[in-house]
Amino acid sequence: MLKTKRHSAVVKMLLFVFLIGTSNTLFANGETPNLSVVKENDSTFAIGFEYKEEMDVKITIKDAFDFTLFKEDAKNVKQINKTFDLKGLPDGKYFLEVENKMNVYSQTIEIKNDKIQYTEDGVTKINKPVSFVKNDTLYVSGDLENDVDVQITIHDKLGEVVHKETTSSKSILNKRFKFIDGRPTDYNVSVTYSDRTFKL
Repeated sequence: MLKTKRHSAVVKMLLFVFLIGTSNTLFANGETPNLSVVKENDSTFAIGFEYKEEMDVKITIKDAFDFTLFKEDAKNVKQINKTFDLKGLPDGKYFLEVENKMNVYSQTIEIKNDKIQYTEDGVTKINKPVSFVKNDTLYVSGDLENDVDVQITIHDKLGEVVHKETTSSKSILNKRFKFIDGRPTDYNVSVTYSDRTFKL
């Protein structure tokens, strides 16, 4: 375990050094585009996507121990095209994640004998839930794409749990909550599904 962490510390530096730059061959159109990942050679891959409006985007690469090897927070961008060199990483699985305000895209990348490998089966997309208040009612909704168990937790201003429920969602999540005090904006909501918790 300690050996893995030492490797990761070195890799973090390598990734920053070998963030090569831009690529004109990769992009995806649309409001919420699919992540494009293209292998360029044995140790490098490029990612790219394009939005219709500016967004904040977070890019991370982690190892199998959930140790962050690379992280970048890009502010107010419409397009990102980057190439990464993973040369020097030990064999194993790594996880590329691209997150914006609406979605989280993830790609599993495996290194074997100093060569990167990945398949379309290793790509996942999670749509983030949203919440809003209308007519003194709190609404929680989301397009989950798959049937999943969803846990909704509501906290008051002091952080105390005032409501908690788990439901099986049939792709579309639609919940509404009324409060006795009539002040739905005084409460915070978190939604957990697909092993992720989103604070709304």
